[in-house]
Amino acid sequence: ALQQSLSEEDINILLGRRQGIETFETHMQDRDWSESQWQDFFERQPWVFGYGLDYRVMRQFDREMTVGAGGIDNQNKPKVDFLMSFTDYTVLVEIKRPDTLIFRRSRGGRAGTWEFSPEFMSAVSQVIEQKAEWSSFAQTGEHFDRAGTRALAARTRNAKCILVFGSQGEFSQTG
Repeated sequence: ALQQSLSEEDINILLGRRQGIETFETHMQDRDWSESQWQDFFERQPWVFGYGLDYRVMRQFDREMTVGAGGIDNQNKPKVDFLMSFTDYTVLVEIKRPDTLIFRRSRGGRAGTWEFSPEFMSAVSQVIEQKAEWSSFAQTGEHFDRAGTRALAARTRNAKCILVFGSQGEFSQTG
């Protein structure tokens, strides 16, 4: 009955998602993609950031967007991997490699607890800084994509952040 109710477009969407998941799983297992290749994958699979999240429909505004001003030398401008929007609000997405460890290799915290890795803490700090910079920068006026052809219509009020980091397999190794 379900098969009869699906249009050709619905079937293509479902097949594309299945192929996307298979590609994702293959490269997670092989650990052969760079951070940039993961960005490319998420750009080709825009449904990933809407599926299973609070965001009903998220749209990518642009990739590798500057979200703040540089220092006095105008260097080191904070860039987020994707600037996205949902229901007229902005979302910052930062992507790291899935083989980057969330936890240190050995228990060293109080009472034998697991401690976050320096790479994880650095990524969290990066996202917090990007959010702070974007919150200030977004209020300065109109913002355009990197090509300068499309204006950002979404508002920024307590922008949400998504950090894609590590892999679920690490949790089974830490128990």
